[in-house]
Amino acid sequence: MLCLLLCLLFGVLLRIMVMVFAAVVMVVVCVVMVVVLAVSLLLLLLLCLVLLFMVCHDDSFN
Repeated sequence: MLCLLLCLLFGVLLRIMVMVFAAVVMVVVCVVMVVVLAVSLLLLLLLCLVLLFMVCHDDSFN
């Protein structure tokens, strides 16, 4: 009886730990995706600004 209760408790704890681990992994993946998206958007904006500045600079020289 005690072994059965211990096995049941261990199974429940294992299931809770797996659920918590999966939730943490999902949160970490979401944070990494958001950071990568933000960095790529910032780099794209910087590239557009540099290209715009170069075009305006060339036009002013001409």
